[in-house]
Amino acid sequence: MRAARSIDTLNDRTISEDSTNSLLNKNTFSNNDDGIYLLDSSNCTITNNTYENNEDGIHLMDSSNCTITNNTCSFNNNSGIYLKRSSNCTLTNNTISGNRVVIDLHTSCHDNTTHHNNISHNTE
Repeated sequence: MRAARSIDTLNDRTISEDSTNSLLNKNTFSNNDDGIYLLDSSNCTITNNTYENNEDGIHLMDSSNCTITNNTCSFNNNSGIYLKRSSNCTLTNNTISGNRVVIDLHTSCHDNTTHHNNISHNTE
């Protein structure tokens, strides 16, 4: 397992950059820019966390083969889950409610899978 090159808090967001085989489990992220922001990461597992009242709950950019499961993303101003230029990720059994956008698959996302997510009361 390779540790994250950088885990830091910057501009009210928790950032993990260039991490492989990382586990983010049983945390609460609230009132931030992004709850968690993974950049250039692969084979990461994000599970059993709570993201509320952020701009975006979970934000992945340039990441691949990540598993996002059993998280609660509620009342974030933009997206519950936001992926940009990320591929082969699996989003399963998440509760996504009260956000503007449920799951935003933005620019160059491919081969991502979503199933068995509980989605309610989002505006888009």
